[in-house]
This record gives sequence, structure tokens and C-alpha cells, in this order.
Amino acid sequence: MDAKVLSRMTAVVLLMLAACGPTATATPQPTAKPAATATPMPTQPAASRATATAVPTLTPASTSATAAPKVGGTIRLAYDREARAWDPFQIVNADLHPWVQWSHNRLARFSRDAGCDNYPLVPELATSWKWTDDLTLEIKLRQGVKFPNIPPVNGREFVADDVLYSVNVQWPRTMRTYADRIDKATAPDKYTVLLRMKVPSAFFAQEGTSGWWNIITAPEVFGPSKQIQKAEENVGLGPYILKQYSPGVRLDYERNPNYWQKGLPYIDAISFSVIPDMATQAAALRSGRIDGLPHPQPEPSLQVQLGQVKGLRAYACPWGPFFAIRPTMEEGSPYRDVRVRRAMSMAIDREALNRSVYLGLGQTFYPITPPLYGPSSLAVDKLAPELRRYWEYHPDEAKRLLAEAGYPNGFAATLKGTNRYGHLHKALAEALAGMLQQVGIKANIEILDYGEFANTVTVGKYSGAALAYIGGDSAVWSLYHMFHTKGGSNYNKVSDPKLDALIDQFMELQDVAKSAEAAQEAQRLVISQMYSIPMPGAPLAGYFNDRVKGVNYKSHYMGAVDYMLYAWLDR
Repeated sequence: MDAKVLSRMTAVVLLMLAACGPTATATPQPTAKPAATATPMPTQPAASRATATAVPTLTPASTSATAAPKVGGTIRLAYDREARAWDPFQIVNADLHPWVQWSHNRLARFSRDAGCDNYPLVPELATSWKWTDDLTLEIKLRQGVKFPNIPPVNGREFVADDVLYSVNVQWPRTMRTYADRIDKATAPDKYTVLLRMKVPSAFFAQEGTSGWWNIITAPEVFGPSKQIQKAEENVGLGPYILKQYSPGVRLDYERNPNYWQKGLPYIDAISFSVIPDMATQAAALRSGRIDGLPHPQPEPSLQVQLGQVKGLRAYACPWGPFFAIRPTMEEGSPYRDVRVRRAMSMAIDREALNRSVYLGLGQTFYPITPPLYGPSSLAVDKLAPELRRYWEYHPDEAKRLLAEAGYPNGFAATLKGTNRYGHLHKALAEALAGMLQQVGIKANIEILDYGEFANTVTVGKYSGAALAYIGGDSAVWSLYHMFHTKGGSNYNKVSDPKLDALIDQFMELQDVAKSAEAAQEAQRLVISQMYSIPMPGAPLAGYFNDRVKGVNYKSHYMGAVDYMLYAWLDR
């Protein structure tokens, strides 16, 4: 975790975070080492055509000298929501994929062994890949991987045709960012896939293979309708099988005996309770009714509270997504004027928000891409003074800009939020309304039920401004999806040809340094124009009781199955 975050934390939370990182909980070696050895997985075409460089194997980085993992038992976890639909390609959001990830694999995944600020890839269903030219990505598949021995797949082998089905049939339903760039997908043999791109797409080697949304599935699972209706129909190549779904109550997973990493997982079953209220989640954890909260909402008061409970381990890392005011760019809106957007940003005292709303835990120094995104990240203190000024608290300057824009007395505004994100979201909205009021912007807070919020704000069907997440699980998600004219999460309808061109360069350039430079320049433009007005971010924390061992916590929001693959119960 960045030192600037730690300097803001209370003594209690400092103690809590002492458990963060690879040495917080010793991760034992599996009793049976995974049979496959990782082969190269280069991420950039220019460096990968001749030979490939080695990548980490899938064994844990650290070992325990005092305890060997114990096999068996049921771990009891809780999550605050269940899926609104069970077809993983019908809807792509945080309601479904926390559940689907346990039963599915991707071609690659983020390493569980790196620190909070580093997300290298390791192989999963693929063993290697390379660009054979600027447009062709060759992917070699892991051999001998089998589906669970249950209908409709009945233990058959995973082959290249399953990747082709996923890429050609399922990905285009929702994952157009990736599917639309593929001109042709072919399989010269049962363990090789060739993806021919329409345009250079250097980002695809990492983003298109590892995202939690890009799971690999089998055509039999979806049947003639090419859709899934029931939870239990989600049969994939992951470490667990969903055995029973009790709507609104519980989801029960059992170990997949056909899982390709021999000897894993150690745990026989995972039972998830659906507990929407965070206070009730915390009470269940303190009482021992559940063993862990892998992904509670980033709620500072909960972090402080649970950090003091004896017998609990707390893990925390910076988190990619964070809240921002996202003003619409519709015709006639005051937010079309960049002076109004800059004035709103300079009316916000982010340090005061960090102290009062985030209890000192806020990360106020990465406006779009935090350090876990690697070289494309951009810190506020690296901005030129004239850009950094828009991020700083200058209420008098805000009033002057509003007057220049024709609003000397301010204006009335609506700020939409949702009850989905707990106390933090509501408290932040109320604090923002008070700060905006000081410069003449009279903001009416409108807290929506999450269903209404999802059907309006998250699909861009709203007027005024919304307090919504920005950023995401990757730099491509944070830039392309959020700010490109064609971006799927461009809720507030930003359309800037210069910004589009910079984002396209970032995604297409084969040179890592030049790609990162384009990403940083795109961020400078976003900040200059204040297309979104970012708030502090809060660390994402997970909590487990002491009997849960082998956890290597990561902040990647949908990656719980990655960092819990080697978990075991000290019974």
C-alpha cells in the first residue's frame, strides 16, 4: 500500500493493515503441486515474436515452516447481494460475476503472489501466447483439462472449440470492447487458437484473456437458446461447482473433483450467505456464524470496527474503482461548460472529506488510475501545477468560474446516488452537497434503489449529475470504458475526438513506454476537462477468522477465487 495512504490511517487501522501483503498469512505449498508448468505469456507483440519469457508458475510464492494445509471442511462466507440474472453474458456487472468466478476459469488470471500494487498475469487455461505479427495473437491451451463430470459436459476435455464458442458466440453479447476487435478466430489444432484482429490491439493479450468477464465456457452449457436461465446451469472449468441456490438466502458450492490443478482446492465446500446489511455481516463475523467477508463494501467505519476484533485477520489493498461526480454532457446542461465542471471540482475539499467521511483512510492522490495499473497510472503530484489546481480546494476560484460561465448566483442541481453502497455513499453525497452549496450550487441528493440506479445511471439514462463509480479493474476499463465515445460505461456521454485518439493509441501501441505515455496524456486531458470529478478512494479490505489460512488478499474486485484458491481451514 502506498505510503501516503498509510500516513493517513489511525493507529487502529495501522495495526489492522499489518496483516496485509504476502507475509501476513503464510501460504502453504499444495500437497500435490500443480502438474502443469507455466510457459511464456508475453503481453506486448513487439517483444514476443521471436522467443518468450518465463512467467511465474501457479504455486504459491511463500511457504509455511510450521503448518501444512489441511484438506476438507466447509468455509462459510457472506456477500451483500445476489445476481439479478444468471447468464454471465447477458449482463456484466458486480452482481453476477462474484458468483460465476468460483465455477469458471479464464485463459489467464492475475497473480496471487504479487503485492497490492502489482498485477502480473499467470497462465490459467492458456499456457502461453505470443503475437506472430501485429494483428495475430497465437494462444496455446493447457492440455488434459476436463469439465466436471456432470451433465451436460460429462467430464469431457476442454479444447480450442470451447474458446472459439466463447469468443465468437458469447463474448459479442456483452463484451463488445473485445469481440469487436476480432476479425477472425480459428483453431489450427485442438490446443491452439489464433485470434486475427481488425486493428492493432496490443492491450488484448492481457485484457482480453484475464478479465473476470472473459470466462471460457462450453456450447453444451448454453444449449440451442445460447442462454442460461438458472444458477445451477453455470457449469465451467473452475475449482468449484454450484450445487444449490436458495434465492435471497444462500449459495452452496462444492469442490470440483475434476479441477485441473491436482490437489486443489483444499476446501470441500463454500457456503455463501446473502446478507445485504453491512452491520449484520459484521455481527455474523464477530459471532462466528460466518468465517469471512471476502469483499464487503469499502466502508471505513466497518474497517475500523472489525480491525479491533480479536481473532480476525484483516487484509487491505488499494482499490481501482472509486466514486466520482459524473455530470451529463447533454444539450442545455450547465455541465457542458468546462468552467462549471472545474468550479465543482475546486469547490470540493478532498482532505476534509478524507478526514470526516473516510476516517483518514481515503486515497486522494490518484484521480483515475491507481498504482496497481502499472506504468499507465498517474498521480496528482505528478501533474503540472495548472492541472493540479483543478483537483485542489479553491472555493473563491470556483465562484469566479461560475460567474464567468453565467451563473453568478449558482444554480440548482440534482445529484443521484444509490442505497447500494451503504453509509459511505450517502455520507459522501451529503458532504458534497454542503460543499457545493458554499459556492452557490444547490444540490438536491436523490438516493435511488439500486435497481433503478442500475437501469438509469449505469446505462446513461439520466440528466444532471450522478455520484457513481469510476475506474475499474484495469487501465483499459478506466479509460476506454469510462471516457471513450464508444465506451460501454461512458454514462455521462463524454465525446471528445482528441481523447478518443489518445485512448486508441494507448490500446494499440506495441511499445509499452509509448502506450503508457498515451494513457497518461489521456488522463491529463480528462483532468483538464473534468469530465468526471473524482473523490477519494477507500482501500478494499477483507476479513477472515483465524481458522482460515492460506489467504493472499488482493484488491482486484472480482478475484476472490484467485486469492482463496489455496485457502484451508485449521480445524
